[in-house]
Amino acid sequence: MKNLVFCFLFLLSVSTLASQVIEPAPDDQSVVYFMRPGSTGGIINFVFFDGDQVIGRLGGNKYFRYECSQGEHVFWAKSENRSFLEANLEAGKIYIVHARSLMGATKASVQLRAIDPGVDKLKQFQKLLAKRSGWDLSEEKIDELNDQLESYKTKGLERFEELKAKGMLIDALEPDMNLEAEDLMFVKKKKGTKGI
Repeated sequence: MKNLVFCFLFLLSVSTLASQVIEPAPDDQSVVYFMRPGSTGGIINFVFFDGDQVIGRLGGNKYFRYECSQGEHVFWAKSENRSFLEANLEAGKIYIVHARSLMGATKASVQLRAIDPGVDKLKQFQKLLAKRSGWDLSEEKIDELNDQLESYKTKGLERFEELKAKGMLIDALEPDMNLEAEDLMFVKKKKGTKGI
């Protein structure tokens, strides 16, 4: 029985370490983690876009890794509302976008927020990466969503242009808001090490 418990604990620790492997960004691509920590409004899926292309969908307490070209992008998400984020990305760098779930009139609304590792705490994102595997949609499902949301994508980008023309605040993901793969590793502090 002791051997069985030992094997279980060993496998559990190995699986925890396995989930801690964070791949660096390819030299010729930028990586953006779209993360939705917490379970508030978790059953409502947010759909994410890069310009006029669907790139993913997330429920609560999930994330996905998106590799894209460097340069300027307009990321946005839809739920009850639309939330936009302008991005200027560098190749070989990693970025985080927090998809916050907010109270909506009929369902959860979404707010995209660029995470600045120099200002924002990363613990909730590190924990999510340590606990869960990334959520990936098949190419088939992404193609299906792109077809279903064709007119919605056009209206969404028109709305972005209207907001920008009016000078309304749209969050921005800047090149210096990047981090290294090891910055995303969650390290649990031992008890009694406070103040060391």
